[in-house]
Amino acid sequence: MMFLGDLTMFLAQFNAMNSVVWQKSFGGMAGQNLAGFGKSPKGEVLLGGYFVQSLDLGGPPLSSMGDWSVFQGTLDANGGYVGAS
Repeated sequence: MMFLGDLTMFLAQFNAMNSVVWQKSFGGMAGQNLAGFGKSPKGEVLLGGYFVQSLDLGGPPLSSMGDWSVFQGTLDANGGYVGAS
């Protein structure tokens, strides 16, 4: 995993044997905070939080609208980027 800024976010999925299935780190050069996450009925990982300056969840980077901005993101069941806003 890579440290990307002041408050790097880390996310991982483990199997029943407690082995890592996949792991991701997300962030930008300033602060970001993962405030919550969940799983959809299709197995997608749903993320929500806030950030300042920019945030890279694996797709096009998001830019904040001043100080802190909120974000929502979706990863597929394998941790791949689906979308964010």
